[in-house]
Amino acid sequence: MNTVLVLLHFLAVGALVAVLFAEWCQLRGRLDSGQIGFLLRLDLSYLLLAVLALASGFARATLGDKPWVFYAHHPAFHAKLGFFVLIGLISVVPTLRFFRWRRAGVAEHAEVLATRRWLLAELLLLPLIPLCAVLLARGGW
Repeated sequence: MNTVLVLLHFLAVGALVAVLFAEWCQLRGRLDSGQIGFLLRLDLSYLLLAVLALASGFARATLGDKPWVFYAHHPAFHAKLGFFVLIGLISVVPTLRFFRWRRAGVAEHAEVLATRRWLLAELLLLPLIPLCAVLLARGGW
């Protein structure tokens, strides 16, 4: 059971990173309604993968090899969740902009570049989550 949960968790996190990177790559120049629709589909995938990563991580912490108390009292676990929440909060800004752009039918170059910076912030923070996972697994911190 633990092996399946670990695999599911790793796949969800890997796919989440790939989708976020795809969103970042799409944000170039002025966007038309087709490109905006594609961004919204990517963003929905990102949300679903984040939920899957969170659910599989929670399942690992409660049903996996180590008891919940191991995770509950480890600072690296709390930091990992904190970074996950921070990235989730940052992701609200691009999502709201994608919806606004869909209503407008177009996204102007300056706002696209500003939104790209929000996605870059998410991408730069993401490696801190596996770093916390390594510290947690190795008993560090």
